[in-house]
Amino acid sequence: MRSIFIILLFLYSSFSFSQKMEVQINFYPSSGGQLVYSVDLSEDSLQVRDLGSRNNISGACYKRVLTAKEIKRIDQAITQVRQREVTETEIILDSWRVEVLINGQKYYNESGVRLKTLPQDISDLLKLLLKRSKVKIDLYDFS
Repeated sequence: MRSIFIILLFLYSSFSFSQKMEVQINFYPSSGGQLVYSVDLSEDSLQVRDLGSRNNISGACYKRVLTAKEIKRIDQAITQVRQREVTETEIILDSWRVEVLINGQKYYNESGVRLKTLPQDISDLLKLLLKRSKVKIDLYDFS
């Protein structure tokens, strides 16, 4: 009886972990300030928001439900994301800060970045999430 309980508990925890996939990728001015772009994945729902970049003062939002095939690809990309040891960042004027959270844990938080300079694992995940988005992320110069 006890072994059946342990097996059921293991299956439940495995099932519930795969069902609760949450990813947040946030883009801020490095010098502090409001969130400008956000990419949020919660289970099968994707939302990409422009909260007031220079190209879109009012904010734009793209939402959609992902297919099982897309979820599987994204899940594979998430397993490739390496959690960085240092998740505190310094202020660098006139630059961007990117923060990546997976299931509530901070995996990446870096200032002075551009889309072209993101680590490969983060870049691959971001590309998958933005593949069909109508909201474009432009890490423009501040000056």
